[in-house]
Amino acid sequence: MRSYLLLIGITFMTSYLLTPVLRVLGVRFMPQLPVRDRDFHHKPTPKLGGVAIVGALYLGISVAQQMSFFSGIFRSPEPIQGVLIALAIILVMGVLDDLIDLRWWAKLIGQVAVGLVIVQHGILLKALPVGSLHIDSPALQVFVTVLVIVGTMNAINFVDGLDGLAAGISAIGAATFFVYSYLLATRVSAEDYANFSALLCAVLLGATLGFLPHNFQPASIFMGETGVLAIGLLFAVATLAVTGDVLGQDAFRFRNVPAFMPVILPVAVIVL
Repeated sequence: MRSYLLLIGITFMTSYLLTPVLRVLGVRFMPQLPVRDRDFHHKPTPKLGGVAIVGALYLGISVAQQMSFFSGIFRSPEPIQGVLIALAIILVMGVLDDLIDLRWWAKLIGQVAVGLVIVQHGILLKALPVGSLHIDSPALQVFVTVLVIVGTMNAINFVDGLDGLAAGISAIGAATFFVYSYLLATRVSAEDYANFSALLCAVLLGATLGFLPHNFQPASIFMGETGVLAIGLLFAVATLAVTGDVLGQDAFRFRNVPAFMPVILPVAVIVL
């Protein structure tokens, strides 16, 4: 647990200290979009906060790679490489959107590309974690996995409408899912508590908490497309990855509602 707490602290400080730097850069170099009638803020506000979140995620994962506690996760580097490549795509797409306001179809193509990168690096939804419903068709596995990732990213995007709301909900979700993943890891192995999903949730928790003080009302910076897509990506990947652990744990068969987070989250956001 101490290794996870260290990562949370590192990503928190990185995001907290990097966000004001991105705010200054955003005010100086990025176009200041006019305030729309449906906006709640009263003056143009930079949207580069998500870059600080992604920077904190990269640093947290890099630090974890150097820690012996997490060595088991990095023995099979493909999943983590997929996450890093997907975050790079999100970073480029998010900054471009802040610069030139990408059309919806261009952003959708980018989101699908992110999902396909994750699939190509070995993370697939092959079965539902409750009962014995398996997805046997490889094409259907790819489709459902990409749908879950794109749906979760857009669910976070939908909730990003009030100061502190998306970051706050994401921090609560990351903390809850981190505890769930960590407890599941203790059931899977009594010797190695390092868990891919718990690692992703730990760095996400620190990054969102570090950004949150700058995003309280009145927000001095927004996370923008980069932030919401990065958060949605890590939520989806963490949930898809932990499903494999759940499937091997009969004791968790009827107590794994968090494993359905990508399914529940869009519905919950619409209700909210």
